[in-house]
Amino acid sequence: MNTRLYNWFDRVITLGDYQGATVSNHFFKMLYISTQSPLKFNIEGEKLICRTALIPAHSNIPIQIGEGTNCWIGLDFLDVDSYWLKKNYTFQKKGDILYNFEPHLKFEYFVNSIINNSSISHAEKAFRKLVNPNNFPINTIKMDSRILGYLIHTALTQNSSEKLKDAAAFCNMSASNFRHVFKDNTGLNYSNFRIAIKLKLFCKIFSQTGSLMRSAVGSGFYDMPHLIRTFQSYFGRSPGVDFIKTLELKFSDNVDDYLLDIPGPKSFLKSHLKKDVDF
Repeated sequence: MNTRLYNWFDRVITLGDYQGATVSNHFFKMLYISTQSPLKFNIEGEKLICRTALIPAHSNIPIQIGEGTNCWIGLDFLDVDSYWLKKNYTFQKKGDILYNFEPHLKFEYFVNSIINNSSISHAEKAFRKLVNPNNFPINTIKMDSRILGYLIHTALTQNSSEKLKDAAAFCNMSASNFRHVFKDNTGLNYSNFRIAIKLKLFCKIFSQTGSLMRSAVGSGFYDMPHLIRTFQSYFGRSPGVDFIKTLELKFSDNVDDYLLDIPGPKSFLKSHLKKDVDF
């Protein structure tokens, strides 16, 4: 039996071929499941998310996935007191029902998911947005664990000023190799990824302070000219209060349709916002 479950944080395989295996987690996990036969298991504590449905998980409520099903399963730990707090989950086998359980991992963050602590619904939509169906078949690609670890690191630290060499060092890769692997795994150029985070964080800080200068510096821009040049490059205009408020809405957690419309490997700023915002 080929039974595997990857722990993204410890980067070790912790689930064996028998019931009662324990999985340790610290913050967030999401699996892509492709089943060749029916799958049924129980999961104790917290919550189980199957596709976009949020289901309370109790030891007496089995979750069943039909034969030939491809879907997401996410475990979202909302009550984690410490980053290093470990949770234990038990997968129980019902006869031969847990046959050929083969997870395909490909978790792709969009900048909204990163800045907004990777909510479940955005995580799913991020995956669908960033995957190019022609080049990245959903059920065959696995995200490089180093890139995934870096994305989660970004979500936790919200560091908008990290340099390419620092990101590469975090993944124990050379800068050129990191740039290439990052693009292959996320569909985004690293430079566009960092600029997107800065602009998102800028809008967030501006909504709290109302100060262009404080928001620019707080989000990682060197000064106002740097912010203005970036805005002009991506939006064709200088930043203004009303325009920033429009962007803030578009970066909001509630704009689900907007997130779904964003195409895959292109920069989301250039490919969508620029043609959708009323200048």
